[in-house]
Amino acid sequence: MNDRLLVEAMQSRDPGALGAVYEAYADRLYAFCWFLLHSRDAAHVSLRDTLIVAEAHIDKLREPDRFGPWLYAIARIECGRRLPVAGHQPDIPIASHDQDDVDQRIMAWGAVMGLPQLSREFLELRVRHQF
Repeated sequence: MNDRLLVEAMQSRDPGALGAVYEAYADRLYAFCWFLLHSRDAAHVSLRDTLIVAEAHIDKLREPDRFGPWLYAIARIECGRRLPVAGHQPDIPIASHDQDDVDQRIMAWGAVMGLPQLSREFLELRVRHQF
C-alpha cells in the first residue's frame, strides 16, 4: 500500500490502517530507533510511541506523500526522549567472529560513532532507508 493510501486509511480511522502502517514501516523504523538508542527495548518502546503519535496526529499531516519522512521525524523525537548515556554499548553485537569482515565492521562502527549525532542520523537514513 502506498503512503497516500495509508494516510487516507488512517485519517478515515480504518481499523486495519495502523496494522498496514506497521507492516509497511515497522522494520525500518525499528532499525532507525535501535541505531539511535543501541537498545532493543528502548527501540521497541520508541516504535510503539511513534505509531501512537502518528495515529493521534495524522490529521495534521499536510502532504500525504511525505508520510515516511514524517514517521521518521516522529521516531527521532521519540528516541530523543530516551537517548542512551554516553559510552553506552549496544545490546547486540556489532560484529561476530564468524563474519569474514569482522574487523571492517568494528572499524566502520567506530568511525560512524565518532561522527556528530546529526551526521550519524543522516548517514543511517541515507544508507539504510534511502531518503
